[in-house]
Amino acid sequence: MTVFDWTILGAYMLVVLLIGVVTGRSNRSDTDYFQGGRSLPWYAVAISVGMTMLSAGAFISNPGWIYYDGLLAGASNLTLPLCIVFCTCTILPILYHTKVTTMGQFVNLRFGGRTGMITLLLWLLNSFVLTGGFVYTPSLVLESITGVSLDVWVPLIMILAIAYTVSGGIKAVIWTDTLQGILLAIGAVIALIVAFRHMGMPFGEVLSIAGEAGKTVSFDFDLRLDNYNIYLCLLGSFVMWVSYFGFNQEQIQRYVTSRSIRDVKKTGILSTVLMVGIYWMTYILGLILFVFYQNNASTLDFANSNNVFVDFIIRYMPSGMVGLMVAGVFAAAMSSLDSILNSATAAFVKDVYEPYLAKGKKATMKQSMLFTCAIAVVAVIFVYLYLSGSNRSIMQSIGAMSAPMQGTLTGVLLMILFMPFVNDKSCSLGCVAGFVLSLLVKSLESGLNINWLWCYVYSTAFAILFSCLFSLFFQDPEARARALSLYAEGRQRGYAGLDGRGWLRNPPPEV
Repeated sequence: MTVFDWTILGAYMLVVLLIGVVTGRSNRSDTDYFQGGRSLPWYAVAISVGMTMLSAGAFISNPGWIYYDGLLAGASNLTLPLCIVFCTCTILPILYHTKVTTMGQFVNLRFGGRTGMITLLLWLLNSFVLTGGFVYTPSLVLESITGVSLDVWVPLIMILAIAYTVSGGIKAVIWTDTLQGILLAIGAVIALIVAFRHMGMPFGEVLSIAGEAGKTVSFDFDLRLDNYNIYLCLLGSFVMWVSYFGFNQEQIQRYVTSRSIRDVKKTGILSTVLMVGIYWMTYILGLILFVFYQNNASTLDFANSNNVFVDFIIRYMPSGMVGLMVAGVFAAAMSSLDSILNSATAAFVKDVYEPYLAKGKKATMKQSMLFTCAIAVVAVIFVYLYLSGSNRSIMQSIGAMSAPMQGTLTGVLLMILFMPFVNDKSCSLGCVAGFVLSLLVKSLESGLNINWLWCYVYSTAFAILFSCLFSLFFQDPEARARALSLYAEGRQRGYAGLDGRGWLRNPPPEV
């Protein structure tokens, strides 16, 4: 990297820290710290929603994933727009109107403390896995560019994320995400332009060469357990994305900062356009790099698919553009890290500390900041435990490890929406039994040659199946009556009914 490259990267870091300091000045309470006073503009929330999932993993590893598996790998995101529409029409209006800060608070309201605690633990475990990937990616890039060990960059990146997240709360998270989203989009466009200019051939010829190698096949209708067939992608990606947009605290917390339900809907639309657009830019970049490296040398080991795009940045991006691309990687990483740090703190404070440890006493902002730092330390451990040394695409590694947790959470979400007969005891036991069985089946996946995306499907099915079975033995008429009362209140207020009858006919109000 040249001095110009380092200047660009340093300027980006400075701006992000300043945003954290400036936005933090208006925080006066935990409502400001965790919900932004419900006053943030929808476009900023939408960019933040999209950026949280895009992450540095998508930016860096998606081209390498497509390089090896072709566009079939991209089919794992097939139902992303449908899932956002589904969540916007069902669970999100309910959460918004009940004025909860965390998903755990609503789970406690619908089921009770057992299910609330189990889902919180699963979500936190899943968040730590995600955080590990979000830290590992930019560390991998910096190690390749500078020669400084990944073990040095990991804590440095986390410290930067902690600094502005702690100082500014959710406002800093959303406004820095907005800046980072713009930077990432610019970086993706520039990478495409530079890569295409290096090709020296029409785009149609690039697609033709990639097609001859089988990289442009988008759908596979051959029903097998080991391939990205259309049936798996429809089921698996639906379960994966519904959990992400309808249950994950980092998304819920963004939606509740919106000014109205109308803004929640607009947020869903814009975030979908942003995510799908940047995902497809990285997919096309993967095809271009596949053709490019047929005739050009590489210096990094492509046995690690994450090195495909990293090698191109190091060897073929012009001076100044390397700094911008590295800043883009940082932008993607920070937008995901800050989200998880702030939302995990909110979940711990509202679902564990205040009700159980503080016995109903409100946590101070200083305590919330300390909890954020502690959560960050735990998250760093997951980098070294799970992701260091992995040769698979980072997105594929994260997706595979998250599947048992996210699948179980999707099962809980579907039971919230459509199964009023499931109570706290049956749901909590069903989730535990289903999760354990999912881990057992997952341990056999490699031997049985089962695609990792199937884990989302069977883990959801296990959670629902066991919960329904336990409901036959542990009936609770009082809990059922309470659930039906909650559903009736929802229909009376005019937003999505929780019992599965009429949420399509009775959309959320425009408030």
